Amino acid sequence: MDKLIDELDLLTVQFVERMDQATYEEVEKFVEDREKLVLSIRQKWTLKDNQDVEPYKNKIARVLSYDSAIEAVIHKLKTEAEQHLGKSAQAKRQRAAYEPQVSPDAFMFDKKN
Repeated sequence: MDKLIDELDLLTVQFVERMDQATYEEVEKFVEDREKLVLSIRQKWTLKDNQDVEPYKNKIARVLSYDSAIEAVIHKLKTEAEQHLGKSAQAKRQRAAYEPQVSPDAFMFDKKN
């Protein structure tokens, strides 16, 4: 249990130190790794009865203290992605407005008098 909580603490601290420059791939990997560790901790916790929480309180509180900053980074990346998708959709609509809407099966007949 100690090892898993230490890993979670280390993973979180390392991510927080570089989260301002983190790409969405790095954020995604961090979230996946963190989730695996949390699930492992939960599993071990349920296997042991009457485990004392006191030795882990400080480390867990430290990890949880970074949650709002991590959520802010995730929200910022989400907003950037939404803006990019919005710009892409708008460019596509503008491009479609100027492209001719001619069916490939259409024929034009020139009628001479």
